[in-house]
Amino acid sequence: MAPGWALYPLVVATCAAVIASQALISGAFSITTQAMRLDYLPRLKVVHTSEEEQGQIYLPGLNWMLLVGVFFLVLEFRSSSALAAAYGISVTATMAITTVLDVKELLPSLIGEHPPTRVPGTAVFMTSNPEGAPPALLQNIKHNKVLHEQVMRSG
Repeated sequence: MAPGWALYPLVVATCAAVIASQALISGAFSITTQAMRLDYLPRLKVVHTSEEEQGQIYLPGLNWMLLVGVFFLVLEFRSSSALAAAYGISVTATMAITTVLDVKELLPSLIGEHPPTRVPGTAVFMTSNPEGAPPALLQNIKHNKVLHEQVMRSG
């Protein structure tokens, strides 16, 4: 269905899609297992697929739920362009929500009944996330109850 020159790029793209789908499934299994351990989700059957590696797990029930979800998405969106638009909206919404939640935790600690004491000097907080307040800044305010005159972030 594709021209001859596109064969190798399509094989590479197909391999990338398979790897990405396996990463999604592994991540879903891992997060679900952690949520079950924290009693956020009901218990599901967990099959350990390796005697040596504790993290090698398979959740048959979740696997079936993922299958149903994929069928639902394919039938609901009916085209790859509609699915891509929904994906773009979900990524944008996720970024907006996580930005508002970094700020949501920081603002009450700065303007609440007991704002942190301002101390002289400069504090530099390292972070890999360019959005929102660095977690180390939030922890510093929470535990030390101080905020330096100048706060810088690096990442």
